[in-house]
Formats: sequence, C-alpha cells, structure tokens
Amino acid sequence: MNFGNAITLIRTSFNAVIDTLTLTANRTYNLPDKSGTFALLDDVGSGGSSNKVVNTITENKTLLLSDSNTIIRCNNTDGLTITIPSANVFSIGYSVDIVQINTGQVTIVGEGGEIIKKIGGTGNAILIGQFAGCSVTKLVANEWYATGDISI
Repeated sequence: MNFGNAITLIRTSFNAVIDTLTLTANRTYNLPDKSGTFALLDDVGSGGSSNKVVNTITENKTLLLSDSNTIIRCNNTDGLTITIPSANVFSIGYSVDIVQINTGQVTIVGEGGEIIKKIGGTGNAILIGQFAGCSVTKLVANEWYATGDISI
C-alpha cells in the first residue's frame, strides 16, 4: 500500500462507501464501528473510483466469484463462450464487464436455471462484433441482465 493515497472502506453487500482515509506513514487508523462485510480498496484513483482488474481469456470460461467487478477481455479469432453457472453462489449485484477485442464471436450463456434478460427478450447474449462490450449483472435470484453491444 502506498502512503499518501486514499483507502476506501466499502460495504460489499451493496457497494456503499462508508469511510475514506488518507494514509500517512507510521500511523494507526481507527475505523468507525460498522457491522457487515467490508472490502478494503487501496490506491483509489482520482474521482474516488477504483480501477477494475482486466483478465484476458482466449478460450471458453465459466464465471467464478473472483470475476465479480472485473473486465473479461476476450481475445480469440474463434468463437468463445462465457457461462454463468447454475450453482447459486453469486450474490445480487454481482457484475462483470465483457469485451471482445478480436474477431471471434463472444456468447454469454446461462447454465441450468440461470436466465439472461436482454433487450428483445431472454436467451444467450451475443456481442455484436470486434470491440463490442457488455455488462452482465445479477439483479434477482436466477436472473441476469445483459446490457451493451449485444444482438437482439
């Protein structure tokens, strides 16, 4: 952690910022007593938002809990599929951004009872081409919403 930078304490259940501190060397920081689960983000960028982690993939992928709030960069000349698994481990608000940086078509599918809702109805979300992107977010149990550069 770099001194002189800000850290932000966030309640992960609904991503609410509850406190921000500026770090200085050799200090003890007492955070306010807050209940719940929190995430500590260091090296917060200007404007108070943190940078997302970018993960590049070149083959099919099943989403993991660790993919939440990341950008998945799809780099393949053949098509690839990103699967939302039917295991009910993702909390409401889980979100991932997906971008297609090469010519291989990217398809997002729901496994089992996971439903993907998008403009035009429900079903697989297919990015419309190279340099297209979308966000996939779980808003209620077993329902995911895909928004962005996807086919109807």
